[in-house]
Amino acid sequence: MRVAKAEVDAFARGAVHTVHSTLYGRADGMLSRECNGGSQPAGCRTSDGRLWFPTVHGVVTVDPSSLGGKPSAPPVLIEQALFDGTSYALGSKAVAPAGSRSFEIHYTAPNS
Repeated sequence: MRVAKAEVDAFARGAVHTVHSTLYGRADGMLSRECNGGSQPAGCRTSDGRLWFPTVHGVVTVDPSSLGGKPSAPPVLIEQALFDGTSYALGSKAVAPAGSRSFEIHYTAPNS
């Protein structure tokens, strides 16, 4: 998990009531998202600035200088909605006709 120190400090002072974080896991290259610590330190920072964390499937190393924000999911644009193959106007409340057996959504997620 990545959290801005300034947000944690503001939370501790009571200046904010929520803290925004970025979660990391298997999709980010970790073999496991379960970190270990127990009676030992749960991580360390080496002289080159990299962070090392023990996990149940081995050590994970992170170079904070190479981290950007996680890319956000692109916006989804619904292009067409169909009930039993019949297209219905977008932008209005869609109500499934009685007895409908299938529903399709055609969409795209533009990426810039």
